[in-house]
Amino acid sequence: MATDRVLVDTSIFIEFFRKKKKEEAVLHDLLNKDFALHLSVITYFELLCGAKSQALLDDTRRLMDLFEVLDFREPEAKHAASI
Repeated sequence: MATDRVLVDTSIFIEFFRKKKKEEAVLHDLLNKDFALHLSVITYFELLCGAKSQALLDDTRRLMDLFEVLDFREPEAKHAASI
């Protein structure tokens, strides 16, 4: 059972997709540890928009299946702004 929750930002995914050696990417480490992985719906949107080929879009969607997508609404925006 995962003990820590990690919110992964777009830059971590971009680094992963750009690396030839995926095992050197931060995301590779996160995927291989006992974390509950999350991404915001905004990050999900950015990744889908950035997928410039069908193959990359398919890879992105498969990878996103490993994450819980978190909504980002007004209450979350206010809380995030406060911290």
